[in-house]
Amino acid sequence: GGQTPYSWSISGGSLPPGLSLSTSGFITGTPTTAGNYNLQQ
Repeated sequence: GGQTPYSWSISGGSLPPGLSLSTSGFITGTPTTAGNYNLQQ
């Protein structure tokens, strides 16, 4: 649903260090810290 263009952002918490989220929804980068991280749609 919703209207285009869609814009993505982090609504709570953060991505693992070394990763970033573009406003178009792409997660890019290389994690710099090992661990378990939760991503939610």
